[in-house]
Amino acid sequence: MGKIRQTQDQRPARLQQIWADLVGADAALDSNLEGIDSVRGVAYCRCVSSVRRFELGRQPDLAKRLGTALGKTIKRIVFK
Repeated sequence: MGKIRQTQDQRPARLQQIWADLVGADAALDSNLEGIDSVRGVAYCRCVSSVRRFELGRQPDLAKRLGTALGKTIKRIVFK
């Protein structure tokens, strides 16, 4: 049952909706939350704009807020 729950938590549509709620619609158009490594506490995000990546990277509490939204511990966000 845990494996099913983990698979549901990693659905791209669910991740992108949480991401859009967290960073706003404009930022979500330029970026995509691609996945979560729950064991390491790392979220992976792809940005199409270096300016948007810089803006998101300057939010020191973004990882903590993402973790709260997902119900997981997120220590950092890796931008691609």
